[in-house]
Order: sequence, then C-alpha cells, then structure tokens
Amino acid sequence: MEETCITMLKAKGKTLLFVHGWMGSSSVWREQVAYFSKNYRIVTFDLTGFGQSDKPDESDYTPDVWLEDIDVIISHLNIDRPILIGWSMGGAIGIGYAFTLPTVLSKLVLVSTTPLLVAPNEIDVVLTWFNGFHYPS
Repeated sequence: MEETCITMLKAKGKTLLFVHGWMGSSSVWREQVAYFSKNYRIVTFDLTGFGQSDKPDESDYTPDVWLEDIDVIISHLNIDRPILIGWSMGGAIGIGYAFTLPTVLSKLVLVSTTPLLVAPNEIDVVLTWFNGFHYPS
C-alpha cells in the first residue's frame, strides 16, 4: 500500500469504517461522520488513487489494491470487527472484502451499491452469500 490519507475520530463504541465511491474521497462522508462520531469510533480514508492518497503510476487500480487498502487499515489501526459502510464502488469493494475475509467485519452496510464489479464467474457465489443476510421487514 502506498501513502493513504486516513482520518480517525476516537469515541467509545464500535468502529465505523467508511469507504467512498468512484471518483470520490473520504470527504463525501462528512455529514455522516459528524452525526455518528458522537457514539462510534470513525475511520475514513481515501482509496489508493483517489482524494489525497497516493496515485502511483505503476498501480493497476484494481479492486485487489483497494481490498489491500482496507486490510492494511484494519490491521494497522488494530480495529476489531468494524462495521464497513461502502457507497457505490466502495460498497462493491466492501462486498469483495466481506466475501474474501468473512470473519473480519461485524456488519456490511451498502449505500447505492451494485455487486456487478464482481467477476462474472463469481456472481453465483456472491448471490448465495447475500441470501445468508437477514433483511428488515
């Protein structure tokens, strides 16, 4: 992982890890951060290639790079079972992360997200995974 812009607000409670969408940055979450920081530990960051994070020429900017961003942040900050909140592409990255490392996250919240960034040969597996969720009535 290259240099990544991370913002962390400490508060008691679970950690909310916000992941922005395509062509976005962590600043898109400012209203949610203001609201949730009263009761949650908040972590926002800019994915590699976006916002104030590095934009290395040699990077492929693939979902694997962004999955590593999330993994390094969770490990480096020693976050125990965060709630990942992903918007648009950030939600698709969250799906990939939860699918790859299903015991790391406590919850996954998707905002205007489609799972279509998943490889076509994996869509059945992802849909099966989604069927395991309990949806509110």
